[in-house]
Amino acid sequence: MEQLTKREEEVMNKFWEKGEATVKEIIATYPEPRPSRTAISTFVKFLVDKGFLGHKPAGNNGFIYYPLIQ
Repeated sequence: MEQLTKREEEVMNKFWEKGEATVKEIIATYPEPRPSRTAISTFVKFLVDKGFLGHKPAGNNGFIYYPLIQ
């Protein structure tokens, strides 16, 4: 399994705290100024590619992501 960067680990910790969440819900957990949707989406994609997050369709709102590793 690949190692996480500091920023990937930060995003992953948000998913471990919340469980299932959309990118928008993860962004809302950050204090102002919040990171951009593009930035968080990029880290989420990396986490999916590395096997840390899974995802399922969330209607027209994109995907709901969830941790695959505890």
